[in-house]
Amino acid sequence: MGGGVGGTAGGTVSCSGTIAMPPQRTVGTWVSVGPSSVSFGVEPPNGPQALGLAVAPCNPETIFLAILSFDSSSTSPDGFYRTTDYGAQWTRIGAITGNIPAGGPTMLESPIRVRVDPADPTHPYVGCGVAGRTIGFWISHDSGNTFSKSAGWWSLPSSGNNMSDVYDVAVDPSDFNHVLLTFHSPWAWTNDPTMQLAVNNSGVLETLNGGTTWLVHDAQPGWGSGHGIWFITSTRWLLGTQGDGYWLTQNSGQSWTQVSTINMAHGGGQLYRSVATGSPVLYVSSSQGILRSTDDGMTWSLIASTSSVFSNSVFGDGTTLYTHFAYGSGTVSSFLTSPETDGINWSMAPGGSFSDGPFEMAYDAYNGIVYSANWGNGLLALPLR
Repeated sequence: MGGGVGGTAGGTVSCSGTIAMPPQRTVGTWVSVGPSSVSFGVEPPNGPQALGLAVAPCNPETIFLAILSFDSSSTSPDGFYRTTDYGAQWTRIGAITGNIPAGGPTMLESPIRVRVDPADPTHPYVGCGVAGRTIGFWISHDSGNTFSKSAGWWSLPSSGNNMSDVYDVAVDPSDFNHVLLTFHSPWAWTNDPTMQLAVNNSGVLETLNGGTTWLVHDAQPGWGSGHGIWFITSTRWLLGTQGDGYWLTQNSGQSWTQVSTINMAHGGGQLYRSVATGSPVLYVSSSQGILRSTDDGMTWSLIASTSSVFSNSVFGDGTTLYTHFAYGSGTVSSFLTSPETDGINWSMAPGGSFSDGPFEMAYDAYNGIVYSANWGNGLLALPLR
């Protein structure tokens, strides 16, 4: 699964049917693949931000990209994009259907995360939040041309609550219908004593049936809002907070244990699972650098050589790990890499320098291409062969 949500990114992919070949590009060099209609290059949040990214494993020519912009003009590039030719051409998609307020938007606004069903490239999920008028969890069954919210979404509690402002979307690697959501805003703005866990905090929503119904997992006191969430296994989840470190549940959210006091980076992060050493090693990005765990998330160590790196993404292709300075670093630099058999010693890699690193990364294992949705630089591709 791209992003290492419980799976590895390396190896080969066994797919049936004909897959179009990608364009010829220089091996080992990062190249911009668009969308060319969006003027990237301005440091976020002033310019458009390339955020969520997904590659359909057996249709790798199809890539989905979320672009958030705080520009409210009619020419704003804010929205959801798709390419079906490895980035040569892009189309803004995401028409919304059902329960559209009169005079409301007709297209997705402020998408942050996208996840695509590995068994069905026509079935993506999108989480919208932070800004815009289409905050929430959206489902498509036509390759993202149209999206709707499930009936179960509309039945969630709303009085005094804000279970809409989605910040992260995690899918179970073994079951695309099993989804976790975290939120940008607190669930409650009230002092009602029966809702104290929700005041100034937000928890986790879970669905086991693709959004038809939802389970509510309350926040722990002090969590705040704006969390990242990742599956380690179906019942073992890691949650990152921006003010209260990282928390682990081993029983699907029934109880939580703080496993690191280092905070998640603003904007979220990425968890990657490597098996290159023969046993699983987890890597997760943080506000201070890369955290590494060799015991399925129970304990984490900060990798000293990258301790000054504000990182939103750590990722691997089965052979090499990648990360980069991110969001407001103001420093032009190249990606940091480490062999997956090491993971402790990192060095600057050739292939191009950028002022703003990845929000999220993905891997096309069929063609051997690493993709990086860089906050202020758009979508980059790194051919490995």
